[in-house]
Amino acid sequence: MIYSFTAKFHANVQALHKGTIEVTCEERLTPRGDCVVLTSSTHDPSELARSCPEGRRAAFVVLTRFGGFWVEGTCAPAQVGCSFVIRKSETKAPRTLMVRADKGARDLPRDVIKRASLWGARALALLVVY
Repeated sequence: MIYSFTAKFHANVQALHKGTIEVTCEERLTPRGDCVVLTSSTHDPSELARSCPEGRRAAFVVLTRFGGFWVEGTCAPAQVGCSFVIRKSETKAPRTLMVRADKGARDLPRDVIKRASLWGARALALLVVY
């Protein structure tokens, strides 16, 4: 199954958190949000949660004009709302979409994060469940 949506990089995206990646539908971002990678997400919370059944392997893929990246993990029983989190740990909090991910925000390619954030690039996000 593949679920797709769009989002944007924001000038305040730092992507420095070692254990989590967050995506939010909020348009604003303060520098304190060090795990946030994408803002202005158009995901449908219920559809996204349904697309990632607990225990299934999944890849979260982000594509921009500046390049892309992917994160692999295991689907968790999420109650996705405006934002969702991908975690390297096994912590299953309500907003957690994936656990045991192979990357945190600081592991993402710095050149893509830096250029996409500088330009406020739009991104295509894909959740590929296999």
